[in-house]
Amino acid sequence: GGTARRLTDWTTSESAPQWSPDGNFIAFRSTRDSPGTDIWTMPAGGGAAKRVTTLGTVLTGNQVSWSPDGRELMFAARGGTGVAVYAVAAVGGAPRILVPATSFRPRWSPDGHSISVGKCERGYCLTELWSTAGVRVRSLAAETEIYENDSRWSSDGSMVFVQAQNLA
Repeated sequence: GGTARRLTDWTTSESAPQWSPDGNFIAFRSTRDSPGTDIWTMPAGGGAAKRVTTLGTVLTGNQVSWSPDGRELMFAARGGTGVAVYAVAAVGGAPRILVPATSFRPRWSPDGHSISVGKCERGYCLTELWSTAGVRVRSLAAETEIYENDSRWSSDGSMVFVQAQNLA
């Protein structure tokens, strides 16, 4: 309830806000101070925003995702070999690749130990599980002609719902 309050007032694009797990911060994508899109955070109650990444290649069709403990942010960005999934400390720093190209739509497991991603090659996609150490665990679908996909974890982390569009 209450009156809506504007948190950003920049002339650039700010989008895809995500609450931190403790509700104290918001992460979002922005083209402020960059020729491309980067990740920023700010206090949920308003105040100065902080630039977390300097890649300029964060994908706009994917959400920024907080780790369950609030220490890291996960996102998809374009790199030298294609779109990959990255993690960066919520306070900023050098991003690390979690899942190599061609991966997108990352989702943390509730315990923060695994992620599900869309992994695409030659125009078709699969949903895969990866450890946060960057090790592929397994594929979640046997179909090979999936055009678009996405995933969501159950609240207890025991299942992953996979949404897929099969063109066959």
